Amino acid sequence: MKFSRAFTERTPESPRNAPLMLDLTKLRKVPAPAMKLSPALASEAALSELTALAARVPWQLSDRFQGHSASPLEERQLGMLGARVAQRGLGLLGEPPEGYWQCRFERLAEGAAFGPAVLPPNVPGRVHVRLELVVTEATRGGELRLEGDTVPLRPGDALLFRADDVPFHVTNVDEGSRLVFVIAAELPPGRWATRDRAGPGRRFGCCR
Repeated sequence: MKFSRAFTERTPESPRNAPLMLDLTKLRKVPAPAMKLSPALASEAALSELTALAARVPWQLSDRFQGHSASPLEERQLGMLGARVAQRGLGLLGEPPEGYWQCRFERLAEGAAFGPAVLPPNVPGRVHVRLELVVTEATRGGELRLEGDTVPLRPGDALLFRADDVPFHVTNVDEGSRLVFVIAAELPPGRWATRDRAGPGRRFGCCR
């Protein structure tokens, strides 16, 4: 599968077993249908595999936010555990059709911040839903905020939200760096994920 040209060209740690104390209904300004939390989507082993992969892939510097870089990913680059994470993420997104989603790494270097930003879809009539999985959190700083409200994600946690409707940004990384695994999808209006896992036997089809 190949992504549509327009879509691809847009892209220029607390203890793992600790409970995630987060109630998304307390985010005052963001409507509930615009986001979905998936704690511990990736295991520690999957995070280690993704971290090792991020050290080998080429990176593209952003021309919009200094210190922000991205690395589009293909199926052949992912190991078994990384592919399993991608499968689960696609299930959460409601199995988007081929050509309307992309997976990639995004990284914020020390001293960098991202946004505020709203990312409209490239395809008219669709909505842009973003799954953001934390692989490595910054030692200090680098917090994800939706309309000013902090979402305290830990490595392995993922958040899905309407990137075309909810202004988001990542605060300045004061120490270390922040690495996330992203699946960006352009979905039909009104379509939102209802399953927590990909269906049995689903084949991961990133960039075949």
